[in-house]
Amino acid sequence: MSLLDWLQAARVKTLGACLGPAMVASGLAMAGGGETSWGPFLCCGPAALLIQVGTNLVNDALDFQRGADTKERVGPRRLTQSGVVSPTAVHAAGVACLLASLLFCLPAFIARGPRLVILVLSCCVMGYAYTGGPLPLAYLGLGDLAVFLFFGIVATCGAKQVHQEGNLWGPDAVTAGAQVGLMAVNMLAVNNLRDAKTDVLAGKMTVPVRFGVGVGKAQVVAETALAYGLGWRWAAVGATWAWAGPLATLPVALVLLWRVVSTTPSREWNGLLALAGLVHVLFCAALGIGLMTSSARLL
Repeated sequence: MSLLDWLQAARVKTLGACLGPAMVASGLAMAGGGETSWGPFLCCGPAALLIQVGTNLVNDALDFQRGADTKERVGPRRLTQSGVVSPTAVHAAGVACLLASLLFCLPAFIARGPRLVILVLSCCVMGYAYTGGPLPLAYLGLGDLAVFLFFGIVATCGAKQVHQEGNLWGPDAVTAGAQVGLMAVNMLAVNNLRDAKTDVLAGKMTVPVRFGVGVGKAQVVAETALAYGLGWRWAAVGATWAWAGPLATLPVALVLLWRVVSTTPSREWNGLLALAGLVHVLFCAALGIGLMTSSARLL
């Protein structure tokens, strides 16, 4: 067992999913010269990272125990699957990360009160319930919805709340969170397409397993189109760069879509997952910067 083994289990290539909401929420808070609270916010950065790493480690252990991660799996080697570390140890490490995230959030809890406590606790519960508990979301076909909500809308609205106390579910924050969430789900969709052949054997009812690979590919195209299409909101409120900025990332997104549509899911799709992660980070960075430069105060 080495540090590299644990880094692979943390799935470094997809950790941008926890950075996206932070970048976009900062842009929302700073729009129109808005006041920000950087101290509590910066404490929540490690917390978001720990929630995602904890979710990934619990997934690593429980996917193996449920029979989804076998020798036939075409994705990267998983820590539990490799036999290097026991499922119990990996599971415990994941739970420890989820609990540690709450400690990092203490300054934000003190500053913002019980609403934020409930929100962060719900994120930790969702992270575990993704593959843990009696009704694992990923196995019921609810993984995409969970990622859209908690790595998109909930994370973005919550991060903005840490910066700026006010309306937790403001229309601008929800719109931006939906854009972030759609791009985050794309990473999961690519992962599910790659793993469909082994997921079906484990009873993991993802979109490609339930509806077929063609529908899974269409999902990626539709989510990408909708993420860019929601930019109409920013044009409508005068945040021009929040609409135009993300369009600069469109060429990279089109490369991803072309490869998803034109190739058959295989081991080579490990690179596509990294590309989906890159598109997510670039899109969120462009959106966050665009929102930051807006002269309008955003809700």
